Amino acid sequence: MSSPEAVGSVIMAATAAAVGMAAAKLCAGSSGDKTEPEPCESVEFSDMKRFDKVVPWRFCFCGGWMDLKWCNELYPGCVITINIEFNEGICKDQCGLATSSRKWWARLWNGGVPKWLEAGEAAKFLYGAENFGHFGKATGTMPEWEKKSYSAGSQDHCGLMFPGINRLNYSGQHWPSSMINLNDVSDPKQAEIFAWLEEKLYVLEIPFVSRPGDFNSQRINHLTDESIPRQERAMMVKALADASELAWQGIVTMNSASVGKGLSDTMKAWEAMLPYTVDPYLHIDAAKSKQLRDFWTPYDVGGAEGCLGCLFSGAGGGFLFIMSDKPVKGGMKMRINHEAIAKPFPSDRLDAEPHVVPHCGPLAY
Repeated sequence: MSSPEAVGSVIMAATAAAVGMAAAKLCAGSSGDKTEPEPCESVEFSDMKRFDKVVPWRFCFCGGWMDLKWCNELYPGCVITINIEFNEGICKDQCGLATSSRKWWARLWNGGVPKWLEAGEAAKFLYGAENFGHFGKATGTMPEWEKKSYSAGSQDHCGLMFPGINRLNYSGQHWPSSMINLNDVSDPKQAEIFAWLEEKLYVLEIPFVSRPGDFNSQRINHLTDESIPRQERAMMVKALADASELAWQGIVTMNSASVGKGLSDTMKAWEAMLPYTVDPYLHIDAAKSKQLRDFWTPYDVGGAEGCLGCLFSGAGGGFLFIMSDKPVKGGMKMRINHEAIAKPFPSDRLDAEPHVVPHCGPLAY
């Protein structure tokens, strides 16, 4: 295990390199894309609307939290991300769509797109920029400062940089140990999968504020609670790993029921590991807890709406991902983005074995 000081050095070096290259590229002149801002223009976190169609969007579709070391060191598993086209009804702030990472993107690359970087390299730089405040101030042993400071999981940054559907595998570290990328629209089978998922997945907005203003998803974190036996905590993570594996197999075989159950099982795993991710008003407001649960349970497996399963788009709510073979009232449809964000890299085959992140091997932390 690397020391916090070594981790900080890796992140600081990555961030400094990214900032330097970004400045050099953006100040040299505009790319000619009229949707991009003028070079060297100041970017503020509060001014993101103008980058809606420039900075990409992603769904953390299944397996969320597996990209944090305090989770995947207990049991390995995958996170499934989907890079999506901008949709005005779906692409909103504080809904689990990596919006904090998008704001760091806008600041790091001045609202532009780092097309000169390899996708894995760009993801690493973005990860470093967002997490500098976490790793850069590290003191003490890793378990101590990991529990005291927030870090954004790397699936946010990889999910933003990699088009199509991605399986990101994690095993004992913050960076993916391996991945599979499905993004080949010229492959009839992959094209069929993309069209099928766009048809079967509904995105339903929660019509009320689903979490309090001071929401903390880790207010109770059973995975870092050492009073709970390690084997018991490992089984909690195994449930999450099994759920995301089921969803992945459902995607590649176009099995709606498997994907739906994978979503629902992810929700169950979240509640066991981090109760406030599913019940943001737990022990705070019983009426609001009931309101949220009464909203989503009809879309769960065996629920009144006859759907195949559901999952929040982010901790504490946001939207509800619903797999269904029949229309969902009020449900919106997403479209998968297949355009390269950074330098293009080839899609994997459906039967491909997992491989390291392109042009960016696993980082040792």
